[in-house]
Amino acid sequence: MAIKLYYNKTTYQLIGIDDNSESLVVGDDGGKELQFYFGTGVSTAAFVNDATIPLNYLGRGLFERADGATSGEVYLTPVLGTGGGYFKLVLTGWFSDVEGNLEITARLKVSDGAGGYVTNNFSQAILPIEPGVAPSDDTITDAQYAAIQDAVDGVIAGETDIAYDNTISDLIAETVQEAIDEVDSKVDDIIAGTQPLAKIVLTDLEIDKAYVVDKV
Repeated sequence: MAIKLYYNKTTYQLIGIDDNSESLVVGDDGGKELQFYFGTGVSTAAFVNDATIPLNYLGRGLFERADGATSGEVYLTPVLGTGGGYFKLVLTGWFSDVEGNLEITARLKVSDGAGGYVTNNFSQAILPIEPGVAPSDDTITDAQYAAIQDAVDGVIAGETDIAYDNTISDLIAETVQEAIDEVDSKVDDIIAGTQPLAKIVLTDLEIDKAYVVDKV
């Protein structure tokens, strides 16, 4: 759904904005559309569109981001025919690169008959640019990834000691001596190589470097 801006064509005032439950967030690029309507009325509920405006005028817009960067004059595309009678603009990444208010000044331009234009500026509209979605807790930083990689490489190279974990629940012995004998047997098997410690590789940790993000 598009975000619709309604203007009074005679007073040059912004009547209202219907965002259709759409919001603009940092990083939106090409997925959101603004529609500019010009007509009469004092509220969006009472607005009467003048569908001839896109036939007789050129639609332009000036945009200023929260960081003070300005767009210069932006061309608004006329939409004519059934269901038309307005101007539209598909927002690219520049408009939503910065969190904060996006200030919009709509313009209608008409030829003055002498090679120039008469320009009508309308009152300012403001659309908030919300923060982008934060990375989920499943992601890790580059530093965390490097630390894991160093630890695993250390184990593989034999530079990092690892503990062989046995708990009483693992044992089937019923007496202390039987428990001692059983543990000794497990240790002997490890030493003899009949029960080797598993080789650890980074892929066993199920960490995909593609999902690593820098949260700084």
